[in-house]
Amino acid sequence: MPALNPDRLHPRRQRAEEANQLIVLIGQQGRQFFFSEGTRRYAFFEVAGNGRVWFNDEYSGARIYTHKCAGSRIRGFTHGGTLWRLVERMANYITAGTPVDMAYIAPKCWGYSPEAADALRAAASALPITRSTQ
Repeated sequence: MPALNPDRLHPRRQRAEEANQLIVLIGQQGRQFFFSEGTRRYAFFEVAGNGRVWFNDEYSGARIYTHKCAGSRIRGFTHGGTLWRLVERMANYITAGTPVDMAYIAPKCWGYSPEAADALRAAASALPITRSTQ
């Protein structure tokens, strides 16, 4: 696949950095999803020169293409379906600029205390990747 026009690539890479900021926030709060104590690293997104978005799992080290895996087991992804849906939303933000709804940040099924969930949502709401649920 040929390289993407730099005018289209730069915004994607900027939005990937914003998504990575959200990943770090999630990795620092509550149950610390997207952070591995064993490997001492956070998961992260990257945008290839052709514009494809990749998610790098913090535990397995797998580089996962984010737009091909719908409906099947995602090899190398070490979390469950709820977190994969968040990854999909973040990948969509990177490619299309569609913000992630705050409903995907610290839902009850994550098992966060109400205080930890509120703290994460408050920090995440300051990032351009998120939009409030109204």
